[in-house]
Amino acid sequence: MLIVDSREPKELQRRLAIAMPIVVQALTSADYVLHDTDGHCLAIERKRGGDLLSALSRRMKNGNVRLVDQLDRMQANPDYTHCALLQEGDMVLDEATMKVMGSGWNYGAIQMILWGLHGRGIYRFNTHGHSETVNLLWHLNRRATTNCVLPKEYAQNQN
Repeated sequence: MLIVDSREPKELQRRLAIAMPIVVQALTSADYVLHDTDGHCLAIERKRGGDLLSALSRRMKNGNVRLVDQLDRMQANPDYTHCALLQEGDMVLDEATMKVMGSGWNYGAIQMILWGLHGRGIYRFNTHGHSETVNLLWHLNRRATTNCVLPKEYAQNQN
């Protein structure tokens, strides 16, 4: 069953509840949590395009960038065996400036930061909006309730 953080947008919670059974509760880290039948637990942090850029810009009191702080808290949670970032919405390249349209961020620099998440063991999903997010979470939930939420090849390498 999909656990949804109570701070997620109400419209998204409503759409998820129509698509599948969910439990809404306050999560200390992550926006979504899935437990599978193999004992894995996938925690997912969802960021929209502008929120992602803001989370990369803002520093927390501990000095960490907000996104790094959020991902560190997810990875430190002993209940979560796997963590992922769900990037919702597109970051469009302004070819004249090589920046993310509507921001001062260099497009390539953002891509390198996101690529670096793989080295930290964080999966990455991309959706264009709420409909695709609901569809992705539905598929992950279906995998979790019938088998292992991880890709077959990855799960075999974990054993």
